[in-house]
Amino acid sequence: MVIIIFCEEASGRMIPANTFGVDMTNAATPYFQVVKDNRIRFGLETFRQHPGLAKSLFHHLFPIEEKLDMTFISGYQDIDSTRVRREKLNLRRFFKINNWSNEVVWEEEMSSYFVFSTVKNVKSSAFFRYTLK
Repeated sequence: MVIIIFCEEASGRMIPANTFGVDMTNAATPYFQVVKDNRIRFGLETFRQHPGLAKSLFHHLFPIEEKLDMTFISGYQDIDSTRVRREKLNLRRFFKINNWSNEVVWEEEMSSYFVFSTVKNVKSSAFFRYTLK
């Protein structure tokens, strides 16, 4: 599983991933695009052998009842299509969505529109349950 977190400025506009030196069109994963000292990787087998490790790590990064703003790719549209293809995220199974917005971004190199959805004020405990699935 790969989790990519998109940051937002105070204005609410997204910060391009390349600001952080990550090129999403590069064949190399974001992991290999950062300097060696900033890399961290956990194999799924590690979490299977130590079931509490994922929860401990997650709660170290995000305090238990902290409110998070989550941004993720929720759909895309090819230039030749009029139909937006939506990802099946099943977010409502894990938390109540009452404060969300969409931003459509054109990606020149991929000739596609991407729909980035942001859900605000999600409890970190609900986000953790979602990441486990």
